[in-house]
Amino acid sequence: MDSHPDVQVVDLDGDSLARMWLENELCIHCPLLEAEGLPGALPGECTTRPQDVEPLLRDRRSGVKLALADGKLVGYAVFGRPRLFRNAARLPFAVNEDALLVAALYAFPRAGVENLEAGLLAAVMDFAREHDYGVVQAVCRQDGAEPVGMADLFSAAGFAVSDTRNGMCVAETAVEEWFEAVESADEKTS
Repeated sequence: MDSHPDVQVVDLDGDSLARMWLENELCIHCPLLEAEGLPGALPGECTTRPQDVEPLLRDRRSGVKLALADGKLVGYAVFGRPRLFRNAARLPFAVNEDALLVAALYAFPRAGVENLEAGLLAAVMDFAREHDYGVVQAVCRQDGAEPVGMADLFSAAGFAVSDTRNGMCVAETAVEEWFEAVESADEKTS
């Protein structure tokens, strides 16, 4: 995220959620949260509603990180305990109930900010460590709703990535092992 000096990664809270939603500044796509079959939803329309996100904001071991550039939303990460995601049981793979589940990680291509996904992932990993998670799992979709390279991003970040089933895969890493690998890589480059 060093490529754009004005990018900030911030926590979404209830007040920001209400304000940004009312001002039409917030659209989060997270199929694991979305109510099934929202009537009247148009392709590309935001279907995750504030009430879908609120349980993550109330739970101290879950959350949403927003990436803002010059005050505009350029990306987000949605993560939390698997039981808070209403559609987690529909995944074509098992989720670890003790893991931090990254349900969505997205950078808007039009923002033109390099390494934004990696910066959001690092912020989520910091959250996982601060909240004593041992494992982080991430859902990777191959349905056009997220860049095809998300499995590649997680793999490059040291996550083990499963085979694709029904257009989805899961990426997983142990939190402390991830930090050890990052610190080792930093030492090699300095």
